[in-house]
Amino acid sequence: MFSSFLKIKEKFLNKNNKKFSGGYEGKNIQREEGMDDTEENTNIIEGMEDTENMNKNKPSIENPIEEQSNEQMNRTENRDSDMDLGETPYIYNEIEYFYLNDNKLNRMFELCNNGTKKKYTVYTCLYMMNTECIVSEKIYPFLEFIMIKTENNEFTFPSFSYECPEIQEEENSESQENIYFSNACIEHAMTLFGTDIDIHNENIDLADLYKGFLEYDETTIFSVFDMTSLSSKMKNNWVAIVDEITKKKSIYKIPIQPVITDFFTKYPYMKNIIFKHPETIIDTVDIPIQMYICQKIDDSEKYHFKNIEKKEKATTKFQEIVDQIKEKIKDEWFGSFYYFSVEPIDTNKNASLLKRYFVCPSRVHDSLFILKDILDIDDTTKAEYRERCFDSPMIYFKKNELEYYCIKSLLAFYEPSKKI
Repeated sequence: MFSSFLKIKEKFLNKNNKKFSGGYEGKNIQREEGMDDTEENTNIIEGMEDTENMNKNKPSIENPIEEQSNEQMNRTENRDSDMDLGETPYIYNEIEYFYLNDNKLNRMFELCNNGTKKKYTVYTCLYMMNTECIVSEKIYPFLEFIMIKTENNEFTFPSFSYECPEIQEEENSESQENIYFSNACIEHAMTLFGTDIDIHNENIDLADLYKGFLEYDETTIFSVFDMTSLSSKMKNNWVAIVDEITKKKSIYKIPIQPVITDFFTKYPYMKNIIFKHPETIIDTVDIPIQMYICQKIDDSEKYHFKNIEKKEKATTKFQEIVDQIKEKIKDEWFGSFYYFSVEPIDTNKNASLLKRYFVCPSRVHDSLFILKDILDIDDTTKAEYRERCFDSPMIYFKKNELEYYCIKSLLAFYEPSKKI
């Protein structure tokens, strides 16, 4: 069983040999025949009484996941199908994905006001496109952002101080001001890699990874780098996903600096990967949710969970799979699968001790949402809906006001490498 699973995982995750324009390698997974990327096959059961809602693929009922789902469930955008989607797509599932398209970043730095000695704080935004979210043999890419931890116990982007230089403009040349700034951004990015990446031996040109910059305020700038092609070399870095930056505003309950979270508020397109349907509709990829994996407490109370604490990282992929299989919880209603809490169950426990996962977004799962507290649903009603629970690959439910998910595929959640 383990060897067959490893072959399946390898089939999904091995990179295709085809090189796409721009130098990205795409994972080329075949789409299922007849699959519609815009479908929202999500079912919501309100208190388990409303059978009419059970049979609707797109129920017109308030979503129980509050902000996360409100943003995820209605993503299709009425945009011009002829818009400039960007220079180079990321190609997965034979679908083109774009990030920071339509010339959203500035490429020409001209903020120094004729050589005045103005100073800026420049935050270095390093992002990667992660392809570890796989549902129904389809990759759903999501963004990871490299973070550092400060002495004040906060997470932030790396930063440096930039002072406008005294320069003389030359005729028929690129702005010297822009050259100074872009070189300063690239030099700072090089200092962040340490021994993880040998720039010269790996034939890496950081100028190609530098995408541009955005002004945050009069003294603060964000430079942006695409580290996707180097993601395999960046495993020793802390990363945050969009859910942690914009919703939770923390990693392991350790706060992310407000300047970072506010930057994503000011420029909301920093959150979204977009793609184009064959019907020329522009849509955004749903954002994963950060959660904590659970185990059942062995007592008489049903759905009595606690979060699993971290242990030494598995040294092999085989051991990692064995460890994950051990984390299954057997339930007479949902089945024997994986359970996650959106927030730590024990609020008195240090969240950094817990196993943190990125879980694929709800819309791609044909999900089932149970709005009523799970302990308030009687066994007779549960029996009536047993088949639907078994058929749903992802189930949302609540217990004592805490939100949980039952996830039925090992490929639908991902554990980041870096531990605190």
